[in-house]
Amino acid sequence: MLINYKKIFGMFSTIQRSFRRYRLRILAIIIFGFLSGLSQSLGIAVVIPLFFLMTGESSGDDNIISNIITGAFTTLNIPITPILLLSLIVTLFIFKAIIILITRYMTSKVVADFERRVRTDILQKTLRSRWQYIIHQKIGYLESIITTDVEKSGNVFNVLANAILNITSFLMYASVAFSISTPITLATILIGIIIFLIIKPIFYKMRQMFKEVTKINKDVNHHIAENLLGMKTIKSYAVEKNILDKARRLFDRLGEIKTQTSFYRQSTIAFIEPMGFIVIAIIFVFSYKSPTFHIASFAVVMYLVQRMFVFIESVQGHLQSLNEFVPYLRAIRDYRNQTRDNAEESIGDRFATFNKEISFNKVSFGYDHSLDILSEISFSIKKGEMLGIVGRSGEGKTTIVDLLLRLLVPSSGNITADGYDINTFSTNSWRRELGYVPQDMFLINDTVENNIAFYDNKITEEDIVQAAKMANIYDTIDNLPDKFKTTIGERGLKLSGGQRQRIALARALAKKPQVLVLDEATSSIDSESEQLIKKAINNLKGNVTTIIIAHRMSTIVDADNVIVLNRGKIIEHGNPKNLSLDEKTHFSKLQMSGS
Repeated sequence: MLINYKKIFGMFSTIQRSFRRYRLRILAIIIFGFLSGLSQSLGIAVVIPLFFLMTGESSGDDNIISNIITGAFTTLNIPITPILLLSLIVTLFIFKAIIILITRYMTSKVVADFERRVRTDILQKTLRSRWQYIIHQKIGYLESIITTDVEKSGNVFNVLANAILNITSFLMYASVAFSISTPITLATILIGIIIFLIIKPIFYKMRQMFKEVTKINKDVNHHIAENLLGMKTIKSYAVEKNILDKARRLFDRLGEIKTQTSFYRQSTIAFIEPMGFIVIAIIFVFSYKSPTFHIASFAVVMYLVQRMFVFIESVQGHLQSLNEFVPYLRAIRDYRNQTRDNAEESIGDRFATFNKEISFNKVSFGYDHSLDILSEISFSIKKGEMLGIVGRSGEGKTTIVDLLLRLLVPSSGNITADGYDINTFSTNSWRRELGYVPQDMFLINDTVENNIAFYDNKITEEDIVQAAKMANIYDTIDNLPDKFKTTIGERGLKLSGGQRQRIALARALAKKPQVLVLDEATSSIDSESEQLIKKAINNLKGNVTTIIIAHRMSTIVDADNVIVLNRGKIIEHGNPKNLSLDEKTHFSKLQMSGS
């Protein structure tokens, strides 16, 4: 039992931390809840003096409600009439409806604000996370967090607001019921507590089920997103059935556990409702022969008791809903903590400049400190030069680029620009100096011009056109149906691989970088596209510092210098033409092997 109480406390502690910025609105909801419950319960209670007034019977000295209402009218010197009492009842119910409407609107505003703030914060923290953290995240996981988890978490406040309204209304109804019949009210509350204790183990079972639902939903999102990205490969390998079978197993489990949770929830609801009527029947049997029995008082008490059971039932339902939704709230909290702990550090505040030389000074790096991918790499590239980096797969070529982009941090050594450690520059100002073209280019389902500008509002139409010409893609764009306004489809699939790569090159050039980095940008395109890209690169010589990671040796034949990597170390460094003349060099062997 103690463990369950701890979990319940933990649940409400999570809610308190998540919604503490809305404390004043929660207080307002509590106040409105009391006013709503008071107005409705008094509206019902006014039926008692109305009945006695219309029948001419005596209400008795023990009817506190009648005495209070009669005393209030007497104090205000207002004659009590049936029309006046009916008007009071209608007014109280209208007042209650207005309060509920205001509360619902306030709740919806809080939920909308909460979802907006959390979604923005999660996306911001993700975008500012370290690259090493991001690459370990499952595809579709962030999408699940931002859409499903945030929406479900927002429902927590809805449930909380409804619970507050029900609890405050219950207290007001109980107060009025106490004033009419203390024994009946005490019996009702006692039965409510007994019911809660009986079904409490079901809450624990449902909480475990809802945790599993949260996990399976994320697995489903990941499975679908991952395989949609690889649909071409899936079709080419004819494994659609295998993908579907795995998805079906996830769907089956999700449906199974949702059916179970629905059964548990409905069983508790079905159990509580008849209990209310059983209590009412027992009250009638034991009270109707009493000398003080009045049908009006009994009718009001019966209504109040029935409403109290409805509130108990609603609170039970709210607790079940919290069991369902709080795991999503915890998932959001955990993800925000993870992204905060893995935030990309920007320790530098110097504005980045590059006018002379970039140098790698005994740079080493390894994801696991016991195994370095790069070991004491040292080389320099002067402004305007073209440097080629070659080596077999897994030798650390892309890691050099990631270090230069400050996606990774050296385990030892440093990288300098004009003698300054690049870590002393602000991250954004340094990256603005670099134009990056990856092997697996990233294009958005938008127009050509928006893919080249790539969210940078400072890039003008003139810059876009100029960059397209420099990347040798302008003529191709000019022949498209809507030219630069043409939408290129998801991941640019309406274009050929070479066209997509040249648009990616134009994107890099549009920002007018000091350094252009091409990470095997010609490894998977046709020879004609390679020649166009090679021509574009050669035209930049002397103006833009270019670093090329090359799979094809022909791409770097015109480079000023080339470094050859082997097992994370530089084994050769020099002019590519001179290295190719010596058949004993590693570079020459790579060239002959086509690697």
